[in-house]
Amino acid sequence: MNFSRAMNRRLPGLLFALFLLLPFAAAHADNFSTLKSLIESGRYDAARAFVAKASAGTANGALEIAFVDALILKVEGRYDEAARRMRAILSRNPNLTRVRGELADTLLRMGDTEGASFNFQRLADSSTDAQQRSFYDSYLNAIRQKRPWTLDAYVALAPSTNINNGVSGDTVVIGGVPFDAASHESKSGIGASFGVAGTYRFDLSPKWDLTFGGRSSGNLYADSTFDQVYGSAFAEFAYTAPKWRVGVGLAGDRAVMGWRGYNWDYGPQLSFSRDLGRFGGVVATAGWRKIGYDDLTGLSGDETDFAIRYRQSLTPSSSFGLGFAYSRANTDATFNGYDGYKPSIELYKELPWGMLGSAQVAYQWRTYRANFPLTGRPRADGQLSIDLAVTFRNLSWKGFAPKIEYTYTQNDSNVQLYSYRSHTIGLFLSKKY
Repeated sequence: MNFSRAMNRRLPGLLFALFLLLPFAAAHADNFSTLKSLIESGRYDAARAFVAKASAGTANGALEIAFVDALILKVEGRYDEAARRMRAILSRNPNLTRVRGELADTLLRMGDTEGASFNFQRLADSSTDAQQRSFYDSYLNAIRQKRPWTLDAYVALAPSTNINNGVSGDTVVIGGVPFDAASHESKSGIGASFGVAGTYRFDLSPKWDLTFGGRSSGNLYADSTFDQVYGSAFAEFAYTAPKWRVGVGLAGDRAVMGWRGYNWDYGPQLSFSRDLGRFGGVVATAGWRKIGYDDLTGLSGDETDFAIRYRQSLTPSSSFGLGFAYSRANTDATFNGYDGYKPSIELYKELPWGMLGSAQVAYQWRTYRANFPLTGRPRADGQLSIDLAVTFRNLSWKGFAPKIEYTYTQNDSNVQLYSYRSHTIGLFLSKKY
């Protein structure tokens, strides 16, 4: 059966099931029956008057009336207009779950499965009622079965104060000896950032699937010496149960700097995710990689990684995440081998005027296992990274909205050659909201 037709047949029941949970619908069942009859018979003015009376004096009275207008547009099949009205309502109060649910359903009917999934997922993650959560999950499962592939791409301007992670100044001191660092001095520039990623999933059975994916990204500058291009590919075999998922696969990466080969890696990886219901969710990954450098052979070797991330939705419009990652690198030149530890925290919040804000702060410290040449002691680094982003949903055009992202990185090292800081701004067009 055609997916859109099937969903359209379910519209009357879904629409009024959702209406039951509106603030003003807690009245007697006869009130709901009256409202349902008015809308189904096309008596929209009477429906508006009925809702206005029922919601009089409530904090969201005006928004409830606006929501009725949006639902009328939806019933008439004017999905673009209905979605705009609903997003305008959410811009004023992003915690109206019924509006978000109807928006997600409207986007699904429009064919915007990515936007629908985004909103249904936020509703499912923040729901404290098992039945409601199951309702939202049914939509997410239907989208997943209908669309076994994903595709994402972006282009952005990316000015940076330090495009090569260079040091400030033209001299560094290592072990009390000054060295000419002109070739490692920081360079600023305005570049074009790009990326494209896609996956395709083969459903082998209701619980087993095989997914292939690839990604390419990079930064291009006026001086091609600093151009960076990255490519990666993976394959994963996974088992999915109602509340958890486990996958095992193989991944490989290739990096090019200044259009010359820089490094490559490949190896197995394992992933595990667990849905904790109203208590959030956990994702854990582990992997091993063989690493090779085209020119810097002293960095070649292997690396073992482990990461865990916990995410909790506070409301449909806000969430937070906590993470920790460990990595152990073994290199041909032993003084380059290290153990790395990286805790992180991230926040998401829908702000007034339709702005979607996110922030992430992470700190990684690396302890190296052998004395660095000339210093008589192992190298030790500490890196702070801060990422802030705002998407302006109300300025969207054809489903794309402008996004501004700011990234600050500061790496402190007891080997001066590796101390640097940078400020980067990215100007994107995004459809993930």
